[in-house]
Amino acid sequence: VVSWVMACLYAASLPLPFREAALDQCLLTSGSEYDRSVEEERREDFPQLSGVVYLDYAGAGVYSRALLAQAQSQYLQQLQCNPHTSPEAEARLEDARSKVLRFFGASRDTHAVVFTSGSTDALRLIAERYRFSDSSIFAYSDLNHTSVVGLRQRAQQCAQVATVAWEELDLCACSSAPLHGLIRPVEGLGSPGSNLLAFPGECNFSGMRSNLGMIHRLRESKFRWRVLLDAAKLASSAELRLNEIEADFVCVSFYKIIGYPTGLGALIVRHDAAHLLADTHCARGATSPHYFGGGSVAAVAATSDFAVPRPALWEQLERGTPHYMGIMSAVDGLLGMRSPMVVMA
Repeated sequence: VVSWVMACLYAASLPLPFREAALDQCLLTSGSEYDRSVEEERREDFPQLSGVVYLDYAGAGVYSRALLAQAQSQYLQQLQCNPHTSPEAEARLEDARSKVLRFFGASRDTHAVVFTSGSTDALRLIAERYRFSDSSIFAYSDLNHTSVVGLRQRAQQCAQVATVAWEELDLCACSSAPLHGLIRPVEGLGSPGSNLLAFPGECNFSGMRSNLGMIHRLRESKFRWRVLLDAAKLASSAELRLNEIEADFVCVSFYKIIGYPTGLGALIVRHDAAHLLADTHCARGATSPHYFGGGSVAAVAATSDFAVPRPALWEQLERGTPHYMGIMSAVDGLLGMRSPMVVMA
């Protein structure tokens, strides 16, 4: 099987005059039926793949000619303005949030979308804002992206940090969770509602997928885990239905799904977990000690510590002008996907 796959990859990399004959020979050997329309679509919509074997789908998707043409047409036919100063642009941005949630099988009734530069940026927001305490546990599986492991640098300042073997994740729903690396016994730890468990939907390296059906049990367990699902890889190869997956926080990178625009993704948050990231008011009206920028506060004084955060979570976390032109293109690309995907629910 391996030699046959390598032969097909070699055939696909050949110049066009030789490619079809080489592919025919590979397919004849395997007895497989192959839809030749795929080759035509590849030549028409993905000309940059000519003579190339692309395997880095864990790193980025491949952008299509149609997506680039659609983006250019949109930019030239409709003036794109800053949503902080244009009511029309703000309305388009809010509509984009709804469309993103619809793409991932959720709605604004249950979830909020915070646009980020990608999954790593989404994870950074959680690291900065999550309400860890000295009675909290932050646990992560041993199969995780570096950006997820990086959360421990912030968590260990006040919470207990532990690792979990990927194949034992479902056991975290039991009273004797297999947590490794804890300083104090598990029985003396755990603040229900603030314990955070992070794992990938799909491993970048091996392609192994987590059982998302266990998330409900994790949330209902003794530890009342809040679940952080890194779906950067999974979302590029499967259809997520977040209305059926009870993950509290989901990180995605749009460019890993559609290839363009790069540097754009989202943090999707369940409403019942939003308070764990949101700003709170101090006695004098000052916000908690997080950096704020343009668009994230409703009122601010330069001569005192007075600052009032905007009410919506995405307004607090999207500090500065969002990537509004890229967001419009990304939403069009997501909604325009034609290839069926495996449903993950």
